[in-house]
Parts: sequence; structure tokens; C-alpha cells
Amino acid sequence: MNNKISLFLFTMIGILLLSLSSCKKDDDTAVTTVAVLTTSSITKITDDSIVCGGNITSDGGAAVTARGVCWSTSQQPTIANNKTNDGSGTGSFTSKISGLAINNVYNIRAYASNSIGTAYGQQVSYNAAPTKKELFNQMLSWMCGSFSSKNHADTTVNQYIVDVRLKMAQIWSNRNVGENIYWLYVEQAYASDTNAPYRQRIYKVMMASNGDIYDEVYAIPSPANYLHGYNNTTVFNALTAANLTLKDGCDVAFTWNAAGQYFTGATTGNTCMAVGVPGVSYITSDATLHQTFMTSWDRGYNASGQWTMGPDWPYIFDKVATYPFNASK
Repeated sequence: MNNKISLFLFTMIGILLLSLSSCKKDDDTAVTTVAVLTTSSITKITDDSIVCGGNITSDGGAAVTARGVCWSTSQQPTIANNKTNDGSGTGSFTSKISGLAINNVYNIRAYASNSIGTAYGQQVSYNAAPTKKELFNQMLSWMCGSFSSKNHADTTVNQYIVDVRLKMAQIWSNRNVGENIYWLYVEQAYASDTNAPYRQRIYKVMMASNGDIYDEVYAIPSPANYLHGYNNTTVFNALTAANLTLKDGCDVAFTWNAAGQYFTGATTGNTCMAVGVPGVSYITSDATLHQTFMTSWDRGYNASGQWTMGPDWPYIFDKVATYPFNASK
């Protein structure tokens, strides 16, 4: 009987020891996971890049072999999208993102990869608003082209809206090198007789150091010599700015409307004086410039400030052709 009890106790002690040994092995086995990290805030913004990064606080028990940031215009970007490669290991790191297109919102997340997988930090966003220089060049590229009000004339009941053709082409691209100054030849004519334009001007389009954009309007000597000059801008090579006559007070100031993604432009007050127009003392000009069309509204006023000339609403000009614009000078 005692032998049976002893055998039973010995067996139970063995089972208990085996169980304890098994539990100990389970406790000693470390669980490996993906890394733990956060995304840094955007700390530096330049004309063509931003600086972000992340901080890896734990490698999850397996070495971090790749880290950086990934970005996309879609939510929750992954390394399948655009990404940087910024070394390995834990701790803080810095990432530089370049080449972001203007007028886009980008979502950014830090990432860290180990043998288990890839982990991500929280998402931060960046609105790639255009720089002042980018806006300036964008406006000029939108201006350069051939415009027509035919569609507006065909669809409106306003008898004063007729088919007009408007051409704007860059000239003198090799002048004012290093300055934010560009020159455009502007020709406007009724579609019924494009060989007899009623307006031929040269615009000097400028951006001030504070980013303000405006243009000055100049009359051309012997304008018939430059008929259809938009087709061959070399005809202006012999002409200089000194040969032009400034239309004083007729400059137009432009403003970027970020919400609507277009430019607005207008003359100021009654400073653009009318010459040789019966019953008109001064003229105002208002315009909007979009990527595929523009509006233009010229109105004349007498000395008492009464509106005496011009249509009831702006002309709408569709852009039917794009002319080249060279911003590199």
C-alpha cells in the first residue's frame, strides 16, 4: 500500500515539474511584432520640396531594415505608393520629399519595415499650394494662346456680344533675363475681318518682389507692320521698349483666387483715359483668366462717371489654341 502511494506521489510530482517546465518555456519565448513609430510634422517647406520624417520607438523585437516616409494624394498611403528610403534602425529620421505638383493635397505617413512586416505612423497632410513664381508662370502660360468668343456670341441674346478673336503671344523671350518681366503681343479683331484688328498692343507682364502681378499696356508704332505678329514673333526683334508708348493708368493688377483656381484682373479707378472716343472720358477693364477660357469686360464712362459704352456683361473667350511660353530666362 505504501509503495502504491509513493508511486502515485512520484508520478504527480513528475507531472507538476513537467508542467512548470513547459510554462517557463512559454514565458521565455519573446513575441516579435512590427515596429512602433510616429510621423513627424512637416518642419521645412521650400519652393520645390518639403521635409518630414518619423520616430521609431520600438523595433518590435526584429531589426528595422528599411524606414522613410510614403505619400500619395489618396488616404493612408503605403510603400506601394511614392516613398523615401532613409536608412535602418530605430530612433528619429528625416525625409525630404521633392517634385510635388501644385494644387494637390498630399497625405504622408512614416513607415518602418522589419522581418514581420511594415508598420506606419499617423497620417499628416500637406497642401502643395503654388509658390508666387509658379503662379506667375502659370498665369502667363494661360494667357499665351488663341481665344474666341464665337460660342458666347452664338448662345447669348445680348446683341452686343459678337464673335471676336483674341491672340496673345510671347515676344522678346531673351530680354530682361533674370527679371520677373515678360512681354506679350496682343491682337484683337472681329472674326468677320481678322485682317483689320481694332486693337494691337504689347503687354509688359511683371511680378513685384512681394509677389504682386500686374501688367502695363503699350501702344505700338505703325501697328500694321505687325499684323498677325503672333504667327511670327521675330517681326518684333527690331522693336525696342523705347519705341513703345505707355497707356498710362491702364495697367491691370492680377489676383489669384485659390478657391476657384483662376486669376482676376482689373484696372484701378478712372485712371485709364480714353482718347478719341466720343462721350467717353475713361475706360475700365475687368477680366478673369482660367486654364481653358477667359472673360473680358471693357466699359467706358463719361466725365460724370456714367457708364456710356460697353456690353451688359463680360465677353467669354474660349481658348482654342495654346501658344508656347518660355519661362526659363
